[in-house]
Amino acid sequence: MEIGELTRARDAAAHFLSTSLQPADRIGVFTSTGQNQLDFTADLAKVQQALAGIHPHPIFRSDTCGAISPYEAYLIVDHEDPVATSVALGEEKACHLKGENAQLQPIVREPQNAAGMNPWLEYVKTKAAQAESESEEASLAALRGIDSLVRRMVSLPGQRSVVIVSGGFLTDALLYHLDEITDRALRSNVILNGLDARGLYTDRAYSVRSTDSGLGSQLMAEKTRMEMEGSRRQTDGMHDLAISTGGAFFENSNDLEAGFRKVTGAPESYYVLTFSPQNLKLDGGFHPLKVSLASPRGLSVQARKGYFAPRPSPDPTIREKAEIQEALFSQDEIRDLPVDVHTEFFMRTRTDAEIDVLTHLDLHQLQFRKEAGRNLNNLTLVVALFDQDGHYVAGLQKAIELRMFDPTLEKYLRSGVALQSEFDVKPGTYLVRTIVRESVSGQISALNRTIAIPY
Repeated sequence: MEIGELTRARDAAAHFLSTSLQPADRIGVFTSTGQNQLDFTADLAKVQQALAGIHPHPIFRSDTCGAISPYEAYLIVDHEDPVATSVALGEEKACHLKGENAQLQPIVREPQNAAGMNPWLEYVKTKAAQAESESEEASLAALRGIDSLVRRMVSLPGQRSVVIVSGGFLTDALLYHLDEITDRALRSNVILNGLDARGLYTDRAYSVRSTDSGLGSQLMAEKTRMEMEGSRRQTDGMHDLAISTGGAFFENSNDLEAGFRKVTGAPESYYVLTFSPQNLKLDGGFHPLKVSLASPRGLSVQARKGYFAPRPSPDPTIREKAEIQEALFSQDEIRDLPVDVHTEFFMRTRTDAEIDVLTHLDLHQLQFRKEAGRNLNNLTLVVALFDQDGHYVAGLQKAIELRMFDPTLEKYLRSGVALQSEFDVKPGTYLVRTIVRESVSGQISALNRTIAIPY
């Protein structure tokens, strides 16, 4: 966001929270740069302080001479758009022929380089690729922040809502990443909302900026058109995340406080529709979805536009790690495997306690690989503690290699496998989250237990 956008959005958020915060609400402040952040709290003074400390931190500095906008770069690099290329060439020549960049003057005297390419065109394409790379990196930083926050909120109690406040960032080349965030938010019951911090904007500003570019009237008109289109596309990603997860999107209004009221309001009701696609190719291809009402009667549907097929993971270890992490920070229980969890605590002193977690796994449903007469499988156990506000407290992971001959397997089929975990804690209320995953078929179980240790 530019400084003016940030100031207006920051002031609107501060005033909204000062008049709307409820006793049970917990507010967190997070930024794409990772600076001036505040974890979830009910302390309004800390929230106001965190908001006041947010300042613009541009990731990259733009070249003022013949600058190529992110959307223009996207058209040149990804679509080889001849109009966008002509505009960039015209601006580059007009800029450098004015003597603003002396080291490029030899280009004017050399119509072609040794490879037979126009040096102007070669330079513009290189510059466009760099501009797109910088824009994509900035957008990825924003998406990584949103994705990290969704993962963080999965373990929190109550209704979970995210408001993305931004002047926008281009996501045309990052649609797969958007879909991954949408999928994770939907599975985790996290609602994403968007607020366009630019407020009310018109197309007039773009024609004014373009008059100083040195372009002819026709190319200047095309430049203006691209800037207008790029401005409209800046918030497409925020809009899609909101609409696809059941949230709201607020734009084109200077009443940002009203915007905060709109995007923080919880939907009265919603439906979760699911299906399992058959014979899905793991090629990352997009599959459109359409949800319609049999009898609309003045109603409309807000639903996901489609989904991307998964991409094959070259490393099963990476896939396993991601599955375990996603299950760990979710509150949903999964019972693919017959797992039972028991918890108890012991007071060591008046202020120190120990929590013991006993995990028992019945092996009857496990599949085994046979190799050299042994029955093989690998188990991964993860146990984590969260406090009553959903904050991660402690965790541990154990890897168990099962390499059993038939008589040993028969023994453990009767008794099962028992694993114990211990944690040193202070008195309080904790959520114990236990994850067990086996490697042959990838089945996983995730169970919750709550334990209260009195002070």
